Amino acid sequence: MKKLLLALLVLTSATVLAKFVAPHIPQGNQRVCIDKVCSILGSYKCNDKDEVLRVADACTRQLDLSCIESSMNKLSRYEYDSEDEILSLVKSCHYVKSRTLKMMTKNLSSYETDDLDEVIRLNDAAYLVQPKCYKSAVKYLSNYKTDDLDEAVNISKMCQGTFKKNCFEKLCSSSYKCDEPDEVRSVIYKCVDGPSLQDRRKL
Repeated sequence: MKKLLLALLVLTSATVLAKFVAPHIPQGNQRVCIDKVCSILGSYKCNDKDEVLRVADACTRQLDLSCIESSMNKLSRYEYDSEDEILSLVKSCHYVKSRTLKMMTKNLSSYETDDLDEVIRLNDAAYLVQPKCYKSAVKYLSNYKTDDLDEAVNISKMCQGTFKKNCFEKLCSSSYKCDEPDEVRSVIYKCVDGPSLQDRRKL
């Protein structure tokens, strides 16, 4: 009985979620992003007011400019040779950290992310994901359980929000083994506080 009460106490204390905290966008990132995108598109494109507004919109919410660079490096140039494709790629980096992407692709073959749609899908899954959450989520999983794009995307989507690492570690040591994706999903669900509708409107 005492053991049961102790387990319930650990479970309850571990599942107290941290309130969602929006990431801070470094000042100046938008300007650097605009310059980069305009250099790719060509200066003549950025001489048009409407085009500049489109680029500026795509360049908002750029948490980590390395996301754009690493995304483009995965692709052949013909994969993003139109303005719409370039801006779609840039937008997919909103609130994405390149470190998270690096973890997600660690066990993937390069052919899994050599297509524009695949890269955008990868980036979308990394939206608002803290690297420490993805790292914890795969900590007890075998490599073969994270060597597929679908698996990496599914794991990352669990982490979209503010992650409470202590919560995860307590649950994995007391109630779960966390060596199967379904178990990890159950634990992460209790330890990540995603943005509310009100938060999303502010992002």
